[in-house]
Amino acid sequence: MQIADFFRLAQKVSLQELNKNHYFAPCHLEGKLQRGKTSCFWKIQASAIGEITCGGATTYFACDDETCY
Repeated sequence: MQIADFFRLAQKVSLQELNKNHYFAPCHLEGKLQRGKTSCFWKIQASAIGEITCGGATTYFACDDETCY
């Protein structure tokens, strides 16, 4: 699975939703991406949750699709 695939399959969720209904894993992948002229950072945890931070704003994701695991 590619990084873009994860974020395409995942659903946007609130931080409260992540804390309440999803597990945080001790290991993750992270990297940098470009959105237009803005540099952003992504992180995907082994538990199929992720985040993208751009300009100080973080968007959270959770993926329930079996290909995300």
